Amino acid sequence: MKSHEYEVDELVIGANLSAILYAYKNQSPVLFSFPSPPHLFERFAEDVDLSTFGIQKESKVFKYPNKETTEGNPKLELWNKVIFDLGICGLVPLSSGVESMRLGEDNVLQVFTRTRSFTYRYNTLRVFELDQMSGLNTVQSGKNKILDWVNIRAALNSDLSRLTSTGDFLSELYFYTSHRNGAQSTVKDCIAVSYLTDKELQEVEYSDTYVRFGVRTMMEKAGIKGPANGKHWYSGKPVWSRPKVEPTKREIFRKTVLATTASIPSGMIHDERKEEEIIECLNQTTTDILPASYLSQVSRLTSKL
Repeated sequence: MKSHEYEVDELVIGANLSAILYAYKNQSPVLFSFPSPPHLFERFAEDVDLSTFGIQKESKVFKYPNKETTEGNPKLELWNKVIFDLGICGLVPLSSGVESMRLGEDNVLQVFTRTRSFTYRYNTLRVFELDQMSGLNTVQSGKNKILDWVNIRAALNSDLSRLTSTGDFLSELYFYTSHRNGAQSTVKDCIAVSYLTDKELQEVEYSDTYVRFGVRTMMEKAGIKGPANGKHWYSGKPVWSRPKVEPTKREIFRKTVLATTASIPSGMIHDERKEEEIIECLNQTTTDILPASYLSQVSRLTSKL
């Protein structure tokens, strides 16, 4: 296995939006074992200004059964823009193929791919996602965030955007235009969000079968019907079938935290800021993000694409 060694002033660990925004702002290299883009349904508040990144402000109304909310740009749009700009400028040195990362002693990070190993010596290691590497004393915090992707096979069109419940199981439903091949633009599927413990994940009451039952029930309570199924023999009124839904994929997101602050090694900073905080810092700057820098020029050019 070939080995390479590099020295950097600051190294950013993580691939969530906060990590790449920080790397963008400070022109720091960023490393990650797996990408962490925002979820499809995550959006900024309506008043968040993204003009610094060449993104025009967008407002969209989302309809619930008993209210409407207005939100701003999708977070995924900004993530795609920033990670692309960082990659073009060489600030994502190992954009794919990282098998593992391990924190060593004396400000050293070991990075392994299938065929090579890399040694990074740093002055500052800024970590946004603890689960991107090993060598830290971490524990799981709170419940797991579960995303169940559900295909809606048969249901009448509805203008509802989201549904909510009071429990942790199927806490929220987000409807979106279907990405299935051949699906018409009016066809919607949904993402069901739950918050479950590891123990609950093993129980049948929280399996995909119960996701199907629960999603169908929530849709029916919101007035979303299935396809027509003839007429009632006596009244002549139309009879409606139940909506047909099909869970296709489950994603599990676990949150890890440091077991104790005393376990933070020298030179490492655990940065827990939200992306909105970093964007606010950027927008408060009176000059360009990165004056006359190559990254700044690339960002302006890609904004015109």
